[in-house]
Amino acid sequence: MNVTVVAPDAPGDAVLFRADRTVPTASTVNFRANDVRSNMAIVKLAKKGVDMAAYVATNPRLKPVHLILDVVGYTAGSLVGVTARMLGEDYTAKRWIRHYDGTVSDRLTGLQWEMKTEDGGIHDWNGQGSYDIAVPAFLGRLNTTPCFAGYCDWRLPTIDELQSITEPGYPKCTSAPCTTIPGSTGSGPYWTSTAGNPDWNFVVNFFDALVLVRPNTNSLRMRAVRGGDGGEIRTGKGSRLQGVAARESAAPRGLLPGRSALTSVSEHRRPGS
Repeated sequence: MNVTVVAPDAPGDAVLFRADRTVPTASTVNFRANDVRSNMAIVKLAKKGVDMAAYVATNPRLKPVHLILDVVGYTAGSLVGVTARMLGEDYTAKRWIRHYDGTVSDRLTGLQWEMKTEDGGIHDWNGQGSYDIAVPAFLGRLNTTPCFAGYCDWRLPTIDELQSITEPGYPKCTSAPCTTIPGSTGSGPYWTSTAGNPDWNFVVNFFDALVLVRPNTNSLRMRAVRGGDGGEIRTGKGSRLQGVAARESAAPRGLLPGRSALTSVSEHRRPGS
């Protein structure tokens, strides 16, 4: 998230942290009086109760400080628990928004997905083909005027995007297909747009939610998506995260406004500060 301090009355520092942990010694952002300072931060959320806490110290102490918190992204693993608390026990049913035009939207990511059918047509769950030939033909049909569901920007999901609809993820999934998305889903591998090299692409196997690599000549299933930026999220070490960036501006038609991972903030102060 982006943390901004606006025109504080005194210099000091602010720390954002898990509400179920003690205040860290490292600050999130330092500031001077009457200044505007910002910093990017990754903040883990508490598993129960209040999600995130803020500790603010000024010199002299107890001076007003205005904080602006802009949540610009999340990882699916951390957001699922937060969304479950916001939506209640019926979280799975409320995660998906069916538009009754053959598409479904995901509240977790803001992505709009093709909903697979069992009618033997282009949207049939068992439609398969090679990455080099069948996938371009499949997307070409969806994006030919008047276009599927009225949108002409359908594409193949990245590995992170396709992983985001596996539920539960690997290795917890023991009952295929490993997803709760409405419609029909095959329990085998699905193509992603993430390439391993020019001749191989990553796939997500909905039998166990495992990520695999397959030659582009293999005949596999495919599911189209739209929205988002088609990007991948990586940690500082380059490992993949099972999530996608939250972008309210990319929300498809009919999707409710995006909800931040931040559901509540409490202000913590050390005794005597």
